[in-house]
Amino acid sequence: MNGVKQLYLFFIYILFYYGYSNNSYDINYLSILPFINSIPTSTLHTITGNMLGDGSISLSKKTKGQGKFSMTMDVYSLNYLHHLDQDVYSQLTNTKIYPYPNILLPHHKGKEITQYHFKTRTHPLYTALHSLWYNRDNDNKFIKIVPLNITEMLSEISLAYWLMDDVYFDSYGRAKTVILCTESFTEEECIILQSLLEKLNIKSTLKVRNKIKNKYRIIISKTSMDRVISLVNPYMHKDFIYKLGI
Repeated sequence: MNGVKQLYLFFIYILFYYGYSNNSYDINYLSILPFINSIPTSTLHTITGNMLGDGSISLSKKTKGQGKFSMTMDVYSLNYLHHLDQDVYSQLTNTKIYPYPNILLPHHKGKEITQYHFKTRTHPLYTALHSLWYNRDNDNKFIKIVPLNITEMLSEISLAYWLMDDVYFDSYGRAKTVILCTESFTEEECIILQSLLEKLNIKSTLKVRNKIKNKYRIIISKTSMDRVISLVNPYMHKDFIYKLGI
């Protein structure tokens, strides 16, 4: 059974490495979102990076199922969230950043802020992206997935924001490299993401985080770190340069 599974996973890797990069296999992004020409490519790629990381899109019940973007990060990420707010997401809708605990509320008075939550208002782009980034599970709940047309959406910019959201530099291991926290994706999806990294000439390995729950992390090969740094450094927020180990 293990041999069959390995063959199956290898097939997925080959399919996405050699097939999905071919436009004849891709779902055309522009055909799904006709209005997308009005949105800067850099904005779309930033959203892709955030969605691979800490970002999420939910459907609002108040506005008949329209999508809105949100993400929550620790207290040290406030400057980064302000950057996303001012330079990226405010182009589309009004946005808001608020602390947790909210020390303005009486029952949170005197508590220390540990997180900041960033959210947007609804927008047709987020509604359309929700259909690409989410499927329903066996309990009919939405779960985030790797979109079928991810090859159209990933770039150096996407990689930079993905790393800022969901990577840490392993300075204690022998490899001394970055590790992508991809536990929210399946093993098959992680292999797809590895194939896309390979397209950027970035080699990686897959590390089991929790075999029972099918949780994995992507480890960038030490030999590819110079390549990673050269690609993403121009787009990294100054507060997160340390995540590259430099």
